[in-house]
Amino acid sequence: DCSGFTYSSVGDNSNRFTGVLDGQDYVVGNLTISEGSSDYVGLIGAMDSGGQVKNIGVVDADITGIYSAGGLVGSNEGSVSNSYSTGSVTGYSNVGGLVGYNSGSVSNSCSTVDVDGASNQVGGLVGHNGDGSVSSSFSTGSVTGDSDVGGLVGDNFGGSVSGSYWDNQSSGQSSSDGSATGLTTSEMQGNSAETNMDDFGFSSNWTSVLASDSDASAGGYPILQSLDRSA
Repeated sequence: DCSGFTYSSVGDNSNRFTGVLDGQDYVVGNLTISEGSSDYVGLIGAMDSGGQVKNIGVVDADITGIYSAGGLVGSNEGSVSNSYSTGSVTGYSNVGGLVGYNSGSVSNSCSTVDVDGASNQVGGLVGHNGDGSVSSSFSTGSVTGDSDVGGLVGDNFGGSVSGSYWDNQSSGQSSSDGSATGLTTSEMQGNSAETNMDDFGFSSNWTSVLASDSDASAGGYPILQSLDRSA
């Protein structure tokens, strides 16, 4: 639990993270990074092509930056997988709930982060997907910005988006750049998720959350199978 402390991002554009961060399904709680005059802001500020972040959650985060700000990674040239974020992210451009700028890969991940970008390229999961890939992922947080604003991806420039979804009600966004699918809240929750999110790997990576389950904090949206299902 990071409550009561303000942290700095790991890595920036001149010294990018090149290692492997395997959270082993643990959570970083109450992470605050306030770098309102800096770029490349997130738990990992900037990650190189050899870097990996996987199996980790960032919960109740409060992230503030300028360019390339994300709940988990500010600028990603590597691989982000089986990860998720909640909380809020505020920035100027290239602002995303999970990743601000992506030219690597994002897969089997989700974000419920509320995203606020003062300018452009603002998305619920990824702000700017430039030559990167986004697959089997979703977002549900509110998204606001000036231009190039999307429910899942704000701006998809030369990248690919596949098998991914966003909540077009809770996000306040009726569109997303790239080939993502917008669904209503009820279409993404409970039993309806497996019917409507049919490109998801429910047999291998995700599981639906029913009203009778103990996962009240999951809000009824699908969660990664690796997560602890105990109350």
